[in-house]
Amino acid sequence: MLLREATSNIETMFRTFIISGAILLTGAACQNTYHQEVTNPTPNTAPLTSKNHIYVAMPEDGLDGKEAVAGSGKRTALAIRDAFNRHTKYVTVATVPETLPDALEHARQIAADHVAFPSIIEWKDRNTEWTGIRDRLVLQIDIVDAANGQVIRSTKIQGTSKWMAEGGEAPQDLLAEPVETFVRSLFRVIMRPTGLPK
Repeated sequence: MLLREATSNIETMFRTFIISGAILLTGAACQNTYHQEVTNPTPNTAPLTSKNHIYVAMPEDGLDGKEAVAGSGKRTALAIRDAFNRHTKYVTVATVPETLPDALEHARQIAADHVAFPSIIEWKDRNTEWTGIRDRLVLQIDIVDAANGQVIRSTKIQGTSKWMAEGGEAPQDLLAEPVETFVRSLFRVIMRPTGLPK
């Protein structure tokens, strides 16, 4: 009797362990993961405001191995544009890839305040739903003062797609969330007290 109860308890614990592990694995497998490092080379620089004009440069297409992924540079620039559009209406996007000196020159021509200069370090698109190998994106974005060419803020974003993909995902699907988080951090939040006498 005691032996039967002990065996039953062990089986129950084992089932609970297996189910818990499956839940944890499913939770991790169903989410994209990100790692983001932000550096602030000029800590005394004031945050951006909704009146700032941003020029978004277009990076060269990312490489998957030795092959350039056509359109990846444009997709990156548009994702950055979309993030800035939530905070300021003054956003201009480059139409072709360019170097930082060229981007600064174009930004000055249109009186932009800052250049968002992205660089695609890694862009790996895999058939995750068939192979289990996840898509991967590594991207650096420098925010540069257009007047003096000084980098005022920089981020390096590393994104990995979920393992249990439903199909049709690609590295560009890893752009929106971390780019928006970074761009939001650049802007001043103005707190207006309420309920105070005028």
